[in-house]
Amino acid sequence: MARAAQHVRAKIVIERDASVEKADRQTLFREASRYGLRDTLSYSFEAPHQEPLLWIADAIAWSYTKGGDWKRRSEPIIAGITNLTP
Repeated sequence: MARAAQHVRAKIVIERDASVEKADRQTLFREASRYGLRDTLSYSFEAPHQEPLLWIADAIAWSYTKGGDWKRRSEPIIAGITNLTP
């Protein structure tokens, strides 16, 4: 969110997971308010086949959590990791 706050307009595309979508929306609303982005941030929940760029995030997340050499290889392309807690 902090990086998105640096831009006049920002859009976040999130992979749709119905089991956590409500919680995701609540977190996005809270954090957008916290960073003063409610008027400039838009977001959408998409199925992976609707947004191919989601495949990249999935591949990187998988590599990082797999650990070992996969984690080492993914680290250079990860700008940062932010944990959002309610």
